[in-house]
Amino acid sequence: PDQGVDLGSSAHLDGSVTDDGLPSDSIEAAWSKAQGPGEVTFTSPGSEDSEAAFSQAGTYVLRLTASDGELSAFDDVQVVVQSANAAPEVDAGPDLSITLPQRSATLRGSVADDGRVLPAPVVAWSLLGGPGPVTFEPPSSATTTATFPEVGAYELRLSADDGQLTTTDAVRVTVPAEPPPSLEVEDALRVVAVRARQ
Repeated sequence: PDQGVDLGSSAHLDGSVTDDGLPSDSIEAAWSKAQGPGEVTFTSPGSEDSEAAFSQAGTYVLRLTASDGELSAFDDVQVVVQSANAAPEVDAGPDLSITLPQRSATLRGSVADDGRVLPAPVVAWSLLGGPGPVTFEPPSSATTTATFPEVGAYELRLSADDGQLTTTDAVRVTVPAEPPPSLEVEDALRVVAVRARQ
């Protein structure tokens, strides 16, 4: 039967040959490539059953030919060789610094995948390091809002798992401390305090 395999895996060719026994009981069978973009290697090219390995992805037509010494016949099988699964591509976005008084930031990550194993990869944000816990909303989307409880530098990780391979990328977010009051603010506070005493 026709079949499909991943590049790097072999196709099992399960052929069969029958003959009327004339002019003799001797039958020679042989596998060959009839069409295809790359090289094909047969483990048992002179047998009805063989394994076939492929040098590159694409659609191949493999031919089983049999001869009884007087007449010959053949039949073809199609094998579609798919590229091997590629790991997801992950970008956590640029490093950033929060502008106070906000304590949250929008993380604009991106994830791309070939959809070979899962229709869409499983995406997750997590905290690698920082002075306190971080809340992600939502935690399973490449674009999310992160809320920070304390000032300091945080390292966050975006991961994507396609069911076979996982890729991660990190982004650094800085939450600055509140700046000290300006001289004008300090003077205004002194005036308020004096008036309050009066």
